[in-house]
Amino acid sequence: MDNCEQSLKKLFDVTDKVACVTGASSGLGRHSANVLAQYGASVVGIARRKDALQDWQRNNKGKVAFEAHDLSDENQLEELANKVSGHFGPPDILVHAAGLNNRMHADKINQTEWHKTLWLNLSVPFFLSQHFVPSMKEKNWGRIEFCITSDFSRFSKWNFIWCFQRRNWTNDSIHGRSVVKFWH
Repeated sequence: MDNCEQSLKKLFDVTDKVACVTGASSGLGRHSANVLAQYGASVVGIARRKDALQDWQRNNKGKVAFEAHDLSDENQLEELANKVSGHFGPPDILVHAAGLNNRMHADKINQTEWHKTLWLNLSVPFFLSQHFVPSMKEKNWGRIEFCITSDFSRFSKWNFIWCFQRRNWTNDSIHGRSVVKFWH
């Protein structure tokens, strides 16, 4: 390991931490899951596509597990949270990278599409976080990351709504941050 790698390892050491990453089968979620595993965390990846999660697990050198799960199912979040905790214990780190960007013009979005977008982009991260925050408080340590990929011309209030809500948990040694990747 060269000096740069040693410095990064020291700066970003998450050894003995447990992470849960939604959207772990591709994009920002997969990259986040890989980096967390590379730097010592035990990682549980969540995504819909079991084959992509199996590929992620095979190609990862870290301690990883996965749950193939469709987050649009509103009745299964508590069961999913229990399954996630069953792998390595409750997560210390949550990365919310799954989401919906339907790329539809506002005039074309109906109530069903609107509800799906709100559920996946706001409700799932909130309620999964809410489930795991008590164990983070017990440990006096936690991290919650919210990743957004957005077309800059349509950037909305999603990020700011999440930022406002996560402030309620940051007084308990639980730190939250939003990461936004824009594209045109």
